[in-house]
Amino acid sequence: MSTSNPSSLIDHQIVSQFISHNISYTQVSAAIRDGEIRLAEKIRSGSPPSEITALTEKIRVNKERGEHLRLYEEQLRREERERREREREFKERETVEIQKQLERELRFFQEVNGPKLKVE
Repeated sequence: MSTSNPSSLIDHQIVSQFISHNISYTQVSAAIRDGEIRLAEKIRSGSPPSEITALTEKIRVNKERGEHLRLYEEQLRREERERREREREFKERETVEIQKQLERELRFFQEVNGPKLKVE
């Protein structure tokens, strides 16, 4: 399920429902596993086909809806990594610019005052 724009695969209405109930993908994933365990128990115990079908459908819907939340959470993590990387690069450039400015000022003062100031 990889594409150039995973955001377009996300149903933000589904995601906002999860968010409004403070539900994470980890919780959805756990609910799916619990449902699969219950389904296996129902099959083993010979539950009516209607119960098995209903639970199977519920698991399918949870997987489908959960995938939107998983993609959304991945997108948030990716955006946060990119933001931190941009900040780090900006700080590095800023540090280099400050260092260059200090070196220019030091050269200027050394030219004006002679080599009295030393860089250690």
